[in-house]
Amino acid sequence: MKSLSFFDDHYPVTTVITDREDNPFIEDKSEKSYLKFFREVRKLPVDRLIKADETHSGNVLVIDRKDPSGRLEYIDETHTIRHSGGHDSIITSLPGVMIAITTADCVPVFLYDRVKNIAAIVHSGWRGTVSGIAVHTLEVMNRVFASDPADVTAAFGVCICGDCYEVGPELTDLFAGRFGADDLKVVFKPGKEGKLLLDVKEAVRRDLICHGLPEQNMYDTGICSFESENYPSFRRDGDQAGLYTLSGIILNPEA
Repeated sequence: MKSLSFFDDHYPVTTVITDREDNPFIEDKSEKSYLKFFREVRKLPVDRLIKADETHSGNVLVIDRKDPSGRLEYIDETHTIRHSGGHDSIITSLPGVMIAITTADCVPVFLYDRVKNIAAIVHSGWRGTVSGIAVHTLEVMNRVFASDPADVTAAFGVCICGDCYEVGPELTDLFAGRFGADDLKVVFKPGKEGKLLLDVKEAVRRDLICHGLPEQNMYDTGICSFESENYPSFRRDGDQAGLYTLSGIILNPEA
């Protein structure tokens, strides 16, 4: 299991990126099973775990307040361009709550506001990227917590890289609805036999920069899920009995 050292070493957060070795510990892959694994096996400071639905939507969920009985409050701050139900991004201000997504090639985006102490995790496949899910998350952070994008640090987790993700040319028309011609020349490159290579991570990066997140505040694991056998890849392996990478972030409890 990996962590984002450039987050964990500088900010009061704990990050998680599981690999293939973590999957045998997770018997039924439910949130309850994950939570037990993180608490008992990995000794992480997690009290609750909330995992996104990953429906390739533009929807954002906020987990904001805890009442005296210890229950979490879910705030509906949904931004949607192409609604498909569920949510692909979670924001929280609560310490001890792991917010997480699962992927097998899509782009995990970790976000942390160092001024407001707000964390977010984003699942951005090509559909979510066209819907602007990462930017919608910044907008909701601003609306609910008054976050300034200039104060936010972003990191890209394990995902398929732009040299390995082959797609059909029809996707260019969909991306053209959100990205300009100069961006499209970088995000799409010629592939084989009329196909194109799509760099989803670069598209997300450019979208965030365009909406106020400083380029110097961005980090990248540099790990391609397709190229690395340590991580599941749907493009390389197919379903693989449901194996996937879980990416999560926890606001550390106050000392």
